[in-house]
Amino acid sequence: MQELGQVIPGLMELTADIQLKNIASPGVDLAAERVRRKLFESGEIPVTQMTKDEQAQFEQQQQADEQGQNDPSSKIADAELEKARAITADTISKTQDRETQSLLKEQEMLLKAQGAAEKRDIDELTLLLKQQAQASEDQQKFIKANMDAQKSIVDNLNTQAKTLELIKDAMGADAAVGPHMVEALAQQAEIVTDFQDDIDLATGPGPVTESATELPHDDGIVP
Repeated sequence: MQELGQVIPGLMELTADIQLKNIASPGVDLAAERVRRKLFESGEIPVTQMTKDEQAQFEQQQQADEQGQNDPSSKIADAELEKARAITADTISKTQDRETQSLLKEQEMLLKAQGAAEKRDIDELTLLLKQQAQASEDQQKFIKANMDAQKSIVDNLNTQAKTLELIKDAMGADAAVGPHMVEALAQQAEIVTDFQDDIDLATGPGPVTESATELPHDDGIVP
């Protein structure tokens, strides 16, 4: 039997009661009965090998099972049990669906918030660049306007200086000049000085051509 047990898995457990009965030792028969009882309750003993008492118990158990299956109260209980199971499964499914939907909504809101923040950052950066470009353009216009104003003032100064030179040349170096001519020359010099002040105020001190600032000298003029 032991050799067969090595070849057939589980044989020693299924035939434990038989093996114990073949052992001549005090108390072994009681152990064999306990092992057989366990095998009977687990359904391991075929009907053909059952004792009369075991067959009677087996038939009673079958009848009880059949009555339980045909009992209306048992059927109602089974139906209620299945209904409860279905409700439980449906509740679990709905709960999982709600949790899933809630999670998806949270993720969607998070993505929208991130997109809005990124768009706001882009808009702020775009506005800043536009403001910087406008400031640069305004500064360039301001510089050009100052340069144009300075050029205009310098041109006027040159014109006034040339006018003084022409007056001097027309009168001659030794000509006598009356009070009216002296006053006219003084006025021309004052105009040149005013234009020079305008340059200093508009553009700051800077180089001015000699012809624009130097007044004509005539040592031969008699006041």
